[in-house]
Amino acid sequence: MTASSPEWTLIETLVPGTMSVVAKGGQPKSLHESLSLQRLSPDPKIAVEPFLTRALSARGPYEETIDVRNRAGSTTYRLLAQPVMGPTGAVHALQMWIGPADREPSPPRSASGVSWLLDRGVIAQTLEASMMSGVEPEAHVPERTPAEYYAKSIRFDDTAGLFTLCLSPTEGGTWEGSFSVLHADGRVMRWHCHARACLEPGEVGVRVLWHDVTDTVDPDKPILDVLARQSGMDALGIYPALLAPRRGYLAMWLCDTPAPWVQWRDVSSGNDVFHPDDRTIVSDAHARLLAGGSHEEITVRTRASSGSEVWIPTRMRISVYPGDLGEHLAVVDMYRN
Repeated sequence: MTASSPEWTLIETLVPGTMSVVAKGGQPKSLHESLSLQRLSPDPKIAVEPFLTRALSARGPYEETIDVRNRAGSTTYRLLAQPVMGPTGAVHALQMWIGPADREPSPPRSASGVSWLLDRGVIAQTLEASMMSGVEPEAHVPERTPAEYYAKSIRFDDTAGLFTLCLSPTEGGTWEGSFSVLHADGRVMRWHCHARACLEPGEVGVRVLWHDVTDTVDPDKPILDVLARQSGMDALGIYPALLAPRRGYLAMWLCDTPAPWVQWRDVSSGNDVFHPDDRTIVSDAHARLLAGGSHEEITVRTRASSGSEVWIPTRMRISVYPGDLGEHLAVVDMYRN
């Protein structure tokens, strides 16, 4: 950054003790690039990390000014920080701007914090997270199931990487990647994500930081053969999905149109889709597969989306997700008899 061209920088603070530059001027940076915080300063006399530490403690918009004197004279700088709050009250990131006091900064780009709460099978989100995709404030829902949340994605190529972290968080675990997301007004956005495992009591899972980089990185479009497969499966009445069988919850639909008889939106948690007495049917089938089976055909009761019945029988062909993640995920094809 230079004094003649100040720009916003996004610094993630997902877990205590971490401060990593993850975007400059809307250009994503990897968690592993280890960019020096002090290099963000337009002058060596401006100490960036202490400023960020004070801003983090403020937990709200924070500003300082500093006069820097040198041989050419004196310049007054403004140091601005805007927190990106998570749904549990943690500060997931700071947006920072440093420039001459006579310059007016542009607005910081859209960013938000969410938390994947493993034990409850929900993704908690802030109002800002909802509004990033065009949801009106009055329609904001504080918690969504993973299936609901990722239904907004129209292109996501690293399901395995994200679910590996979310379903089995370990100390120091990280993930980062991009999604193509459909905005309520019909345009396609590109969101970049940075995530760190969280092992704090009551919040075991993953803390996530999203930021909208649509104007700097073109969104990926859905792959044609994937769309063709989704349409073909729908036409046959088969609806593929990912399950977390040990925890008994629906993690993500793999089809463009989810099974129409299943109530999977507006439920209390990810494991509220299956009848409580039938979750062991899913976990037992998964255990048999891990012991050496190829697939299992089972019948479970799923929450009904309409009609007088609360639960409705659903057939499922279940197989293990490929690779090491198969310990935690299963692929199912849902259909009616």
